Amino acid sequence: MSLQVNPWMSQREQDLDQAIEHWEQRGWPKPWGLVISGSGLAVDLTPPTHGPIPLAELLPFEVQSVIGHPHSAEMLQPHPDRPVLYLRGRVHG
Repeated sequence: MSLQVNPWMSQREQDLDQAIEHWEQRGWPKPWGLVISGSGLAVDLTPPTHGPIPLAELLPFEVQSVIGHPHSAEMLQPHPDRPVLYLRGRVHG
């Protein structure tokens, strides 16, 4: 599937649509929930079903991290029908 650019959409809307398309191409399930941990709390919760990948691969904008702090995303499956996206670290502006 190729993204059709609509001239009436803002650049941010186009970037978000492209991020959704990349998510779907990745083949990961759509998350039921989201957990974001600061790098000091970025602990193993359950074995990931997908990932980890760099957080920057999921976001449609530049990501800046603090050196030495995790900045990754992985999919967990704590319950059979409840995939959870786990982001280790947070976005710094």
